[in-house]
Amino acid sequence: MEHTQPENKQPSQEKSSPTPLKRKPYRILHALLDSLSVMGVMVALSVILTLATLSYDSTFVQRIEITGLLNLASFSLIIAIRWKYWKPDLKKLFTLPARSGSIILLLVMAAAGLTAVLSEIDNMLRPFLGDSLLYEILEKMFSRNLLAVFFAVGIIAPISEEFFFRGYLISRLEETVSPLTAIIAVSFLFGLFHLNPSQMVSGFFTGLILGYLFVATRSLVYPVLFHFFYNSIPVACLAAGVNIPGYTQSEAGMHQPVWFTLTGFIIMAAAVVILLQLLPSLPAAGSKHTEGPGPDEQADA
Repeated sequence: MEHTQPENKQPSQEKSSPTPLKRKPYRILHALLDSLSVMGVMVALSVILTLATLSYDSTFVQRIEITGLLNLASFSLIIAIRWKYWKPDLKKLFTLPARSGSIILLLVMAAAGLTAVLSEIDNMLRPFLGDSLLYEILEKMFSRNLLAVFFAVGIIAPISEEFFFRGYLISRLEETVSPLTAIIAVSFLFGLFHLNPSQMVSGFFTGLILGYLFVATRSLVYPVLFHFFYNSIPVACLAAGVNIPGYTQSEAGMHQPVWFTLTGFIIMAAAVVILLQLLPSLPAAGSKHTEGPGPDEQADA
């Protein structure tokens, strides 16, 4: 009888082959470095553009619309470099969650109230923390074309900043820390990104709400809308000629009327309480949500 040679056992060879390398854990230090990279790119682009336009317009980079475009370019570059480590589901990120009508109305209320509260906190902190050179530049920018201001802070900033801070940083940090820790860490980085000392505080508290909206819905729609309302409401008040000391007018030692700040706090608190009832609660501390690539990803972050 003729004996045939046994076939090679492919499964055994597969078992002996090395397993694909996994990504290194993404930690808070990595998030800090990515945030500093955005700032570094923005500074570098500003310097290059300033030198290129110095001969005919020394204030070209100080235009609010140019600053907004530099903001967008900086975030886009870092996201593009880090894209292979994240690879999000863009359709899911920009899907409007259910019951959106009532939620959007509450977001408008919460944003309006929060601008009043944080504006007064900023007024109280400025005598102690002082104003940076950046703050003086921003004040000059905001005193110019309000349409350009709306374009930069109402359109570009909400989309680019939410995509990076909430979409990218929180999603990556959830690989190693709890959702709550990720929200707090990214809120700190978001405040740091504003560079002006007094605005760092308002940036942190705003970041907490934005982070919750993202983690609770896994969508960037509500964070982008809230960010849009928060940035655009003061601009709309300026455009409409609304005169509120300490809010639409900003001078050293100036404060808002007590009734205005108190009304803002009540509206904000009521809206936030209802939002917490309507939106899902944060995942448990032990659970981590990962938006990144699957286990077959061999890249090393």
